Amino acid sequence: MTSPGLPPLPAPARAGMPAPRRAVRRWAALGLALVVLAGALGLVGMRLGLGVEAAKRDLVAALSQGVRGAVRIEGPVSLSLLPKTRLVADEVWLEPGDGGTIAVRRLVAELDPLKALFGSAAIKHLRLDTPRFDPPAGVGPALFDRPLDGLEAAAAALTVLDDVGEIEILNGSLPAGRGGIAQADLTLSGDRFSTAADIEGSFLWNGERTSLEASIERAHDGAVILEGRLESAALAASLTGRTQAGPDLRFEGAMSLSAPSLKRVAAWLGHAGPPLPEVGPVSLDASLRLDAASASLPDAKLHLAGSRGHGALVLVRDGPARAPGRPRLDGSLAFADLDLRTLVGALAPLPAGPAGLDRPIAVGFLGLADLDLRVSAQDADFGPAPVSDIAATLHLERGVATLDLGDAALLGGRARARLVLDSTRAVPRITGSFGLREADLAALGQALDIPSPSFAGKAALDGTLDAPLSSWADLASRSRVEARLNGRNGTLDLAALPAADAAAAPLLAPGLAALPYSTLSADLVLSGPRAILKDMVLDAPGGRLELRGTMAETGDLGLRGRFEPAAPVEGSAAGIWAPDGPRRVEITGAWPAPQVALRQLAASAPAP
Repeated sequence: MTSPGLPPLPAPARAGMPAPRRAVRRWAALGLALVVLAGALGLVGMRLGLGVEAAKRDLVAALSQGVRGAVRIEGPVSLSLLPKTRLVADEVWLEPGDGGTIAVRRLVAELDPLKALFGSAAIKHLRLDTPRFDPPAGVGPALFDRPLDGLEAAAAALTVLDDVGEIEILNGSLPAGRGGIAQADLTLSGDRFSTAADIEGSFLWNGERTSLEASIERAHDGAVILEGRLESAALAASLTGRTQAGPDLRFEGAMSLSAPSLKRVAAWLGHAGPPLPEVGPVSLDASLRLDAASASLPDAKLHLAGSRGHGALVLVRDGPARAPGRPRLDGSLAFADLDLRTLVGALAPLPAGPAGLDRPIAVGFLGLADLDLRVSAQDADFGPAPVSDIAATLHLERGVATLDLGDAALLGGRARARLVLDSTRAVPRITGSFGLREADLAALGQALDIPSPSFAGKAALDGTLDAPLSSWADLASRSRVEARLNGRNGTLDLAALPAADAAAAPLLAPGLAALPYSTLSADLVLSGPRAILKDMVLDAPGGRLELRGTMAETGDLGLRGRFEPAAPVEGSAAGIWAPDGPRRVEITGAWPAPQVALRQLAASAPAP
């Protein structure tokens, strides 16, 4: 109880808490309140320091400088402070100085909060939602014709990262022809204190999901350094190197391409021209030298249609003798093993059945580019007969392809050929000539699958070819091959052929296996499904055999001629039986088992 007039007694201290600690807590609470108040005042100051209009103005200025063109914001603009300082603008249009437009549905700019406090909009991160890039007309073909200009333009675009550290593109698109880029999610990042940038992400290109990783840098000497890789299900490609500073811009580096299918690559690139042949997996690895007029691959390694070759290639894009923009590939390729059967089968695939005979043979792709190649091969697979030591040239200009086989080892002899395929005619046509020297006739018979009768010896073969290439049906029915065969010192095996009837005498004496000859000449015409033996003359020690006639598609034979004995003797030192006068020879029946008849003729009777 207190006394009247005295002050109240102080309250007892709380157990376990000394008075100094209570004072510290009071000051801490007061300091926290001051911090909160300062933060609130700072936010208010920020709001006052950077308004929406000022932020919008700074954003437009930064973007205009980056694209070197005009920028319009047609939609609403909002500025938020927490949790991040962001400026959001809808319906933004960018018009780069080199033409074209970029329409952005929503643009989100993340700002530096400290600079925003002092009234300026410094962009740390820029996000473009659903941008649509519409380049100027003709810029696509121009970049293919002048890729170095595109590389320089990409390096120049790095300046946009001087004020923006990172740009993120979400669901972007770039129409091109019937396809283009869609659903692009890309990130462009760079260091404000350097001239390098990285690009990473993926996009749909003509329907194929494609990933991209690239690094591009502007060196101190002005050169552009590039390293990039692009990969999709249709194509994988990489490129490294740098431009060389100087009056003539050029690029030196290395490249690599691989694809499971040439046709699929063409579809991925949006090729709308004539269909390309299906040659299977394709790959190319090479050093690259690129200038304004050409691309050189001095040590190219090519894998095509099951064959691997190496050599030097030059792709020329311009020339006074050609239409502008028409590419031309020159160079040389050497193969250890060349699979010609696969390559020819890819260029002109055989029909799967009778229904495919009327299917057009696609040769329109020959007009897409020009070509001048020298090709060599140690060995080649060309079907039933192996070919080796090949030296050839392949020339393609404005849809006309010319193959010159200068020399090759074939059938024990040496071969040459020249074929011209003209795809520019109303009905595409192939014409040519061929020659064979010192060939083995027995090997030729095996290669042509001729069971009997068969020749043996050495021969020369020369001929011409003329055939339409509109369809396999036309090729089979309207082609024409003319050939002349000249042989020497061989044999003709007719012993296995049965006689036509009991009265028909055999051409050979019993027990002889073959008729030896000193010279053989034959003129043959293959006209569609029919073979015409215009004339065949065989000079043997026992006489001369002459034949002519036809062989139908069904295999039916109609060959007739005469045998003129050298002398009416029973035999000779070689054991050759010669009849006692001229004989009529008939070979009838069906191939491969025809029947041979030898009937007596008057000495003055003409050959049938």
